Amino acid sequence: MYEKIFEPARIGNLELKNRIIVTPISTVMANEDGSPSEKYIRYLEEKAKGNFGLIVTEYYVVEPKAGLFTRCFNISSEELIEKHSEITKRVHAAGGKISAQINHGGRQIRKEIFGKKLIAPSSVRDFAMRELPRELTIEEIHNLVEGYGDTALNLKKAGFDAVEIYGCHGFLVSQFLSRSSNKRTDEYGGSLQGRCRFVVEIIQNIRKKVGKDFPVTIRISTEEFVPGGLTLEENKAIAVILENAGVDAISCSKGVFITAENIAPPNMLEHAGYVNNAAEIKKVVNIPVIFAGRVNDPAIAESILRSGKADFVGMARASLADPQFLNKVKEGRLDDIQYCIGCNQGCVGSVHKGMHVCCLVNPFTGREDEIEVKPADVKKKIIVVGGGIAGCEAALMAAKRGHDVTIYEGQSKLGGQWNLAGIPPGKTELLSLLTWQKHKLDKYGVKVVLNTHITVDMVQAEKPDEVIIGTGATPFTPPINGIHQPHVVSANDVLSGKEFFGKNVVVIGGGLVAAETAEFIASYGSIVTMIESADEILKGMIHHNRNALMKNLKHHEIEMHTSSSVTEIQSDAVLYEYKGKQYKVEEVNTVVVAIGSRPLNELESFLKAAGISTKVIGDAAKVRNGLDAVYEGFMAGITV
Repeated sequence: MYEKIFEPARIGNLELKNRIIVTPISTVMANEDGSPSEKYIRYLEEKAKGNFGLIVTEYYVVEPKAGLFTRCFNISSEELIEKHSEITKRVHAAGGKISAQINHGGRQIRKEIFGKKLIAPSSVRDFAMRELPRELTIEEIHNLVEGYGDTALNLKKAGFDAVEIYGCHGFLVSQFLSRSSNKRTDEYGGSLQGRCRFVVEIIQNIRKKVGKDFPVTIRISTEEFVPGGLTLEENKAIAVILENAGVDAISCSKGVFITAENIAPPNMLEHAGYVNNAAEIKKVVNIPVIFAGRVNDPAIAESILRSGKADFVGMARASLADPQFLNKVKEGRLDDIQYCIGCNQGCVGSVHKGMHVCCLVNPFTGREDEIEVKPADVKKKIIVVGGGIAGCEAALMAAKRGHDVTIYEGQSKLGGQWNLAGIPPGKTELLSLLTWQKHKLDKYGVKVVLNTHITVDMVQAEKPDEVIIGTGATPFTPPINGIHQPHVVSANDVLSGKEFFGKNVVVIGGGLVAAETAEFIASYGSIVTMIESADEILKGMIHHNRNALMKNLKHHEIEMHTSSSVTEIQSDAVLYEYKGKQYKVEEVNTVVVAIGSRPLNELESFLKAAGISTKVIGDAAKVRNGLDAVYEGFMAGITV
């Protein structure tokens, strides 16, 4: 059924067992000296055991501190070569092949990390970072070219099977390629050939040092989506130049930091959205083309490969969600796959906070060195109160370890508020987490009791060894004059269909729930106004996701008022204050309140008073996101 996926293939002289590649993803797992941590090696070992055709690491810097994070991988000494060789030894022992990416951030890093003025082809600010860089001298360019070559040679010495030049996403190589950032008038700027000179010299330098038989690939942004940025047509010409310079494959991505929704497309964007860009690149070159961009399903990967639009498919986030993805596909165990849901909470969100990579649907990812799931020493009777994603995760992990587990859920189905999270446009994929959890609950024999609000007496009658409370949260109602009128409803009630909405709707709030509910309402043709007290809508949200959702809000012409406080809700109007002045939204039919939730936990104190061992997880403990909820459920299940 998936013959093309499992077809052997080659990149240069490197033979690969199949056509699925783990494309690079940042992990924040380097040690202070740039060496790999045990955490990182274990993380890569799991990928290797998953039998992906090739694993490509996150980038190695060609100059100390020339990356986004305080700790970046580098391999600039014999000591570091030896330390990084541990990666290749263990990946090879697990049956994998591994390539390493090479990079310099240029202007798209932070000055406080780089430790000096940022550098770039020209003294032009990055759209996102905004720090003014200085223009590189010719001598510095030559030194950087040597640095790329030296890094590649050291990676080869460490046992890597290939190297990849990071030529996309707005870092230094792509800064030279793009008219938006390269304003030079010497031989490294101007014409397309001039803007390509830097990367061509890098390829030639690497090739001179590693030899003609060592695979060298490059990753490019087929479009940048910024004024004056690289276009697909330009990249087709660049691809020909890259092939002639000696690369063995071209990996196709898209975007730069300011258009990050294209780098790691969230679940509200389509699967494989820019695969046709890869197909266009493939038309003009005779070397393999790799496509990556929200491919999380074997059917999508197989379709791309059969269509001939790409020779390989990258599945980085899918490998985080389930390192055994390919093995399960090969064995026909599709129901056992933990599918990536495109939430970006762990793979992007955690990393951008400076924490190591993790995954909402797979709490084991990023913790391979610290978590071991063992059978329970003593079988216990466990009651889980609440069947949301935290409770389900706790139940299935506890049952997997051999405990006798029962879930009591007050609603008619499992999932809690996660069912509502899957209702806004483009969010249906979130529900695949529930599908997987239900499959595992059945597999491990968890008993599920629905439509039951369990009491202390009921718990005592069951005589459990432990109770895990995952009862979630309930919407917060602010003290606004007029908020208890019939036309004032919660976002939860709108999304669940309990409450209808009129033609003119005001949404109070500007966070994720408010924005997604506003989009949901607007998608039915209603006129929507958002009123938010913070200075921006979706403040603090992962910018990959924020960019995409903000585009959707603007597409629906949703009116957004920030730094504004609602002072009164009238029968047909909403009054709000902005900078000390009062304003009024008139002819309002429905007001939707979406300003957060508070923990719903009515049992804990009574159970503890009755002497029953109790743990509280997820929103019942503290309102946060799905990443925290699943992780807490997972940990409760493996430690009970």
